This record gives sequence, structure tokens and C-alpha cells, in this order.
Amino acid sequence: MGLHDRFKNDEDLDTKGVTLQLDDNDKPLCRIRLARAGGLNKKFTAAVEKVRRKFAKLFEHNMISDERNREIMIEVHADTTVLSWETWKPAPTDEDPQAGEWVSGIESADGEILPFTRQNVIDTFKALPTIYEAAVAHCSDSQMYNRAYIEAATKN
Repeated sequence: MGLHDRFKNDEDLDTKGVTLQLDDNDKPLCRIRLARAGGLNKKFTAAVEKVRRKFAKLFEHNMISDERNREIMIEVHADTTVLSWETWKPAPTDEDPQAGEWVSGIESADGEILPFTRQNVIDTFKALPTIYEAAVAHCSDSQMYNRAYIEAATKN
């Protein structure tokens, strides 16, 4: 793989996203379609720039707490990188852990499937920071949005 193949941005993948699937051992839990945080995702870049301008003085004087910064970035990601969220709904029997279907929505703490909305994404990311961190790591990794890399990785 040459330099250009390895690092070429793919606007289709950057904006239409790739899937992050979260599992519990062999049991699927959810899959989140994520646009790239950066690259050719202009929506993300514009949102970050808007935040930077809005809070410029606070950032400049280091007057914004880590907690508030995290809340702001959760909102930015909910608006610009999280494109869809599906939850695995197992079949009524426990015989086959792979039996079931993907349904649109986010599983709540009590097991209810909530609609995929901006607010439900924000609430889930706040309640489950590990999922937020996994999503940010995934959508910030340029390799995940490079077709040549994906093709090479799936061959191995």
C-alpha cells in the first residue's frame, strides 16, 4: 500500500460513517454508525470551530472545567458524528445467543429501547462514559475511514 492509498481521505466514509459494534463476549449489544471526527466531515469541523469561538476567552484563560468541556464535546459528537444507533434485541429463547434482530434505538438502564435522538445519545454518553470514549476513539481514528486500510485489514 502506497503513501497516497494509505492516507487518502474518503469523503463518503468520512460523512456517511462506519460502524462501531459493541459486544459482550459473543453477544452483540449495540452498533453505532459514526461519521469521522475531522477529515472531510465539515459538519464536525464547523461545530468545533463554533464552540471554539463561543468559548474562546474561557479556553484562552483556562477557565473551562474538564467536566464542562466534556459536556460540550458530547453535544458536538451527538450532533455531528453519531449518525445512527441500533440495539440488539435477542430472540425470546436463550438457546442461540446470535438469534435476534437489530432495532433502531438506544437501550436504557431498565432495558427499554429508547428512540435514537440527540438527547438520548447525550444522556447515554453521560451515563456510560466508556461508550462515549469508545465512540470518540473510533471516529477519531483516520484508519477507520480509509478504504485501502479497511480492505487490507479484512483480508487478514
